[in-house]
Amino acid sequence: MFNNVVIEDAYKSAGSDPFIGRRLATLLHAAGFERVELSAAYSPALSNVQAIAAFAQQRLADREFVARVVRRGWITAEQLADVARAVQVWSESEESIVALAECIAIGWKP
Repeated sequence: MFNNVVIEDAYKSAGSDPFIGRRLATLLHAAGFERVELSAAYSPALSNVQAIAAFAQQRLADREFVARVVRRGWITAEQLADVARAVQVWSESEESIVALAECIAIGWKP
């Protein structure tokens, strides 16, 4: 539904790093953790269609976000409006599902 670049921009503009999962072990080791365990899972907290749709709708209504991605030429304002309508339809369907993965890192210090 979203262009990957638009999703990446949304994360970065919120101050987060969408690719931090691949660096978690390195970051924990650099912070002095000796034993590190990594795993991936699907987050129950991020499996709620209405919650994810609300986040997407909020982002798509954010004038600064829309202006930024349109200015960068990633998508047109009309296409974003189409995406917003599609998200609304998707969120209202009882057949819709969502599953977002999360990275889990646990470290122990000596």
